[in-house]
Amino acid sequence: MQDRLKSRVWDPQKKTMHYNDFVITSTGYIAKVETHMEALGKFIIDQTNLESDKKMIVMQCSGRFDDKKQLIYEGDIVNGHCGVYWGKMLVVRDEEKAAFYFKKNKGKLLPFVSDPMFVEILGNKYENPELLEGTDENQ
Repeated sequence: MQDRLKSRVWDPQKKTMHYNDFVITSTGYIAKVETHMEALGKFIIDQTNLESDKKMIVMQCSGRFDDKKQLIYEGDIVNGHCGVYWGKMLVVRDEEKAAFYFKKNKGKLLPFVSDPMFVEILGNKYENPELLEGTDENQ
């Protein structure tokens, strides 16, 4: 699978991030997938998660890597260089334009260059909200 087609899910109730243990059904439900030994490695969809999935937050992968070869997802907080700006930025995705941007303080959007250089993922806005303290993104 191409990296840009990957996604991750934040479960705000359990405060956990899911990378490879979920599916999004054709009707839009998000369900946890579990592998059971007694099922000989077959995947089982845990139907009990379907009630809480409306609160789950899906984030798409940009398909790009930071300097440490980690995939960059929307919602990531990065420290890096974009044009003349150097500093902490939030990775956002514009659904209408199907594009990723770096959002710096005061809401200014900077283009997400094809191969970001000098960019390091510090964390993400769900697991590490303290990284946004002192910015206009802190909610």
